[in-house]
Amino acid sequence: IVLPIAISLLQAIDGRIDPGAKYVFLTMASENLLREIYCYRMRTGDYSPQGLLQIAKDYSEDELVVSRKAAAQTAKEKAKAGVLTADDVLQINLREITSTLLGKDGEGIALTTYDGPLPPKEFTEQGDDGFTFL
Repeated sequence: IVLPIAISLLQAIDGRIDPGAKYVFLTMASENLLREIYCYRMRTGDYSPQGLLQIAKDYSEDELVVSRKAAAQTAKEKAKAGVLTADDVLQINLREITSTLLGKDGEGIALTTYDGPLPPKEFTEQGDDGFTFL
């Protein structure tokens, strides 16, 4: 009688914590952040001149997804004024990724503060400062 109760308790705890799903969710967010950083540095996709024009057009026509609009009110104003930059778009996209991460699926995830050099030396090639365009 004790064994079935113990198994039920362990299953309930595992279902509540669900480390596998959190691992997948964090890995997905990490890869999305890397994608945005590299697209920004290479000026492709949203960060290309054509992408910036399209985003500015979308903002001016109020056709963006509601979450993007909420995260980018100042960028919307810049787009209407014709001064939207790749930095603004990067900020919008990174905000969207982190808000998704810390939203419902990210509950209970504890992230520690990183105090080291940016970017971390082990993730950049020699001569790459991690900020210049590629």
